[in-house]
Amino acid sequence: MNNLGNSSIDFVNVIVGQLGIYDIQYTADAGSESECYPTMFDGQSVIVNGIVTAVRSFSSYPNFFIQDPTVDQWAGLYVYVSEMDALNVGDEVSLEAEVSESYNVTELTNLSSYTVLSSGNTLPATPVSTGDIGIDCNETGEMYEGMLVSFSNAVVQSIDSYDNLYVDDGSGLSKVGDYFFNFDNGFWPDLNVGDTIDNVQGVVHYYFDEYVIYPSTLTDFEITQTEGFCADYGCGVFDEENSCQCNEDCISCGNCCSDYEDVCIDGGDGGSDVCSDSILLGDLNVDGIVNVLDVITVVNYVIGTLEDLSFDELCAADNNNDGIVNVLDIVAIVNTILDN
Repeated sequence: MNNLGNSSIDFVNVIVGQLGIYDIQYTADAGSESECYPTMFDGQSVIVNGIVTAVRSFSSYPNFFIQDPTVDQWAGLYVYVSEMDALNVGDEVSLEAEVSESYNVTELTNLSSYTVLSSGNTLPATPVSTGDIGIDCNETGEMYEGMLVSFSNAVVQSIDSYDNLYVDDGSGLSKVGDYFFNFDNGFWPDLNVGDTIDNVQGVVHYYFDEYVIYPSTLTDFEITQTEGFCADYGCGVFDEENSCQCNEDCISCGNCCSDYEDVCIDGGDGGSDVCSDSILLGDLNVDGIVNVLDVITVVNYVIGTLEDLSFDELCAADNNNDGIVNVLDIVAIVNTILDN
């Protein structure tokens, strides 16, 4: 202590051993007005272990998130990389990189080496409320930055021009975005204001001064479809303009119309989806004769004047057995009439 009462001692943080994700992320200091809980280790080279929870595998720059499964807060990190082979979700990795506070995101960058220690690890999402994450910089949102989280029963409050969903489970607003969403494996859910998301999971990021949750695939959403019918949209046809999808690939995602099984599998009558051998091709009115009346019925169906055909009528109309009733079937029926 000098005669002015000032100490010549500086206080520093001392970490014994290898830094963990918690050590890098945790801070009680919100920083200056333009900052958001900056890391104390900005610019420091580290070796960090974690499990991969999300990857932009569809990009030539496959940035990813890692998480420490042994802690439930301050446990995730964003890893910004150059061109490299994409890692897989579930990989346990050891990374040698540099800590960086970039645009108020604590991340790892300048990756110099990595080792995959194991693969196929599962890490459950941490349940949170939408208010826990929030939108603007806040301490609870920051403690989940980089982590895989989930929330339930969130109602869509608004949708911006980039299809970001602003949702609320009653605890406060949160944002869901598609930056990590793999469109090669499905379409972003077609939702409207007022719709309820039963459950959604994704990693928490901080982007343009807002917290946002990034789901990776359609299976990260659980949405109960309350409207829409396969009879309206067609069986086996993926319609990206409608949230109610009717092809068999979407049924595994819980994104099918309420009458999928009845219309698309059971033929609308609760029976088999296989056409009966007793059906006479072209005889839509089941009068035992293929004539101009049957042609008129198929024409009206193809041009949309007649909206619905029964399952047996569709079987009779589909003369070339390609699963679609169109002008080729009209020609086939006309040829049948001419041949007779």
